[in-house]
Amino acid sequence: MNRIQKKLKEPFEYHVRKSQAVLISCLIVFLILYIFRPFGLYNITSDSKALLYISGFVVASGLMTTIHVYLLPRLFPRFFYPEELTVGRQILSNCILLSLIVVGVFICGIIEGMWGFNLMVFFFVFIRVILVAIFPIIAITFLNQNKNLRAHIADADHINEAISAKQAEGPEFKIEDFTIDPDQLLFIASEGNYVTVKYLDNDVVKQNTIRTTLKTIPQHDSIIRCHRAYIVNLDKVIHVTGNSQGYRLKLEGIKEEIPVSRAYTSVVKSRF
Repeated sequence: MNRIQKKLKEPFEYHVRKSQAVLISCLIVFLILYIFRPFGLYNITSDSKALLYISGFVVASGLMTTIHVYLLPRLFPRFFYPEELTVGRQILSNCILLSLIVVGVFICGIIEGMWGFNLMVFFFVFIRVILVAIFPIIAITFLNQNKNLRAHIADADHINEAISAKQAEGPEFKIEDFTIDPDQLLFIASEGNYVTVKYLDNDVVKQNTIRTTLKTIPQHDSIIRCHRAYIVNLDKVIHVTGNSQGYRLKLEGIKEEIPVSRAYTSVVKSRF
């Protein structure tokens, strides 16, 4: 049980764009309905009439998917926040999407006259669809998570090979009235209207809090933005770890690891 809980809490990276998710959902629903002809569609002998009913179901599915990918993240931003997405949340999110599609298809069937309003029929279809689809949903989620994990670990290994050969030289690095040698800087973290600068001074880790924002701090050689809340000195990176969501950077002299968000992954990789 602990292993399952640990697996469900592992980070998950979602690659599909919102518009693509809507199109994929419509395509899958269309293929299932056209090939298997459920919900009494097999009794319709006219292909043109069957396609008309199927089109209604596809539109309903697209509408429900649109609600799932566009509206729900606005209503529940914490649950759908990409950097906090886990395997368990992704599975639950897919089940929510499936439930919305079932509701949409059921309502569409009532409008098209395929069946009447019957809660017993709805719950029977709903439970049946969930039981049939839950295992493929879990399997696909785990496969994608493992694929992302292997890819990021491979990239992390490649970056680690380049770290030992990289050295930095350059002028002094200045943040407002605070000036240090670039070789001393570890990272800069955003904290509201302030930033915390962590650096090495004679092998001792020190920090300085300055009233400014990351947007006002220029990037400098290997000192780049890696996250919405962090600027990091890549020359102080001694190791990179990869998980299914991205990378975390281990820096010289400190225990804390610096996250690399998806938006900055390609920039960080290009500097090694």
